[in-house]
Amino acid sequence: GNFMYGIEGDWTYLNADDTVSFNSGRIDIAGGGGDGVIFQHRSEIDLEWQGTIRGRAGFISGNTLFYATAGIAVLNAEWKDQSTVTDCGQVCQAGDPTFTQNHSDDDTLIGAVVGACVEIAISPTVVVGGDYLYENFGSFGSVPFGHTSPAQSGRIGDFDVHKVRVRVSIKFGGDGP
Repeated sequence: GNFMYGIEGDWTYLNADDTVSFNSGRIDIAGGGGDGVIFQHRSEIDLEWQGTIRGRAGFISGNTLFYATAGIAVLNAEWKDQSTVTDCGQVCQAGDPTFTQNHSDDDTLIGAVVGACVEIAISPTVVVGGDYLYENFGSFGSVPFGHTSPAQSGRIGDFDVHKVRVRVSIKFGGDGP
C-alpha cells in the first residue's frame, strides 16, 4: 500500500575538535609580593566517529516518500586535559620548578535520535532525499587528576547534535520503486 516501515543505519567519520585554554599569569598566593605561581590549563574534546540505528515509518504519495525516524545514536568522544603550575616565587624565572599533569578519557556515548525525512524517486533507479536528525547524548564528563568532586570535573552538559543531510541513492538490480 501507501505505508512504509523499515530499519536504517549510518556511520560517519568525524574530524571535529574544540579547545579551551586558560593562562592565569602570575598569581601572588601569600600576598604582599611573597610566593607566586602561574597556572595554565588546556581542555580539548575530539569527536572521532558517529553512527545511528533507526526505525523508520512513513507514507508514499506518488513518487515521494515522507517518513519519521527514531532510534539509538552512538558517538566516540575523547577528552584531554593538561594542567601546568609553575612555582615562580617573587619573580618568575626560566629555571623555576614546573609541575604538569595530563588526563584523558575516551568514551563511546550512547544517546537517542529522532528525525523527519523525505525521498523522491526521480527515475526507477535514482532517488534523492533529505533529512533532519536530532541526536541527544545527555552529558559527557571527565574527572581529571583523581578528583571525585563534581566541581573538579570537566563536563559538557546536554550534548546535542543537529544534522541536515542531502543524499542521492542509486538502486542496482531491480525495476525501481
